[in-house]
Amino acid sequence: MAHFSITEMPDMKVTDTFPKSGRVTEVCKEWLVREDSALAYELQNREISEHYKGNKHRNQIVRQDFPTALSEQIREKEDAERQAALYHQMINEQEEMDAKVARDIASQLKREAELKRRLQEEKGEMLARKLEQAAISGGGRKAHRPVVEPELAFPLPPRNHPKPAQHQQPPRPPMTHHASPYIAHSPPGPSSSIEQPDLHYASLELNSPKRPPPQS
Repeated sequence: MAHFSITEMPDMKVTDTFPKSGRVTEVCKEWLVREDSALAYELQNREISEHYKGNKHRNQIVRQDFPTALSEQIREKEDAERQAALYHQMINEQEEMDAKVARDIASQLKREAELKRRLQEEKGEMLARKLEQAAISGGGRKAHRPVVEPELAFPLPPRNHPKPAQHQQPPRPPMTHHASPYIAHSPPGPSSSIEQPDLHYASLELNSPKRPPPQS
């Protein structure tokens, strides 16, 4: 431990208001500076140590978290693959069920069509047997089919007008021996004129289209 001695300085003047600074004051100042330096150095070392410890702890956490994160990533990937496989399995099962239902419906429709065809065949055979029995019971007589005349392309108009009556000539008076020979050659009078028959029906008969011959 250092020993300090207090000596009076001859050049220093003592005043009543403020004591004169001596060696002790300087030493105290130096000591305070050294204490401040030591405190600053200690604080600096403490800060460095804490920072180093913090970095070490953080690095340790990172080293611990990396495997955890990696395992978590692997687990999520496996879960996604498992869900995808399950989805594809469900899709395949649904497709198989749909195909089975389609096959069942197709087979049912085929059976129904076959049954319908058999029923039609049975009906046809039954009808054929009935016709055969009817032909046998009829003694081999053939049914005559009535001949239907074909319709005319241009039908004749209805005959609503009566046919004109033929006018008979009135009897001529007998010629006498005393009559003049020129009287026989004279034109007949108006009463003995022959009226022309009405040609309305004749014109209709001529203008009407010809009836086609009946087909055998």
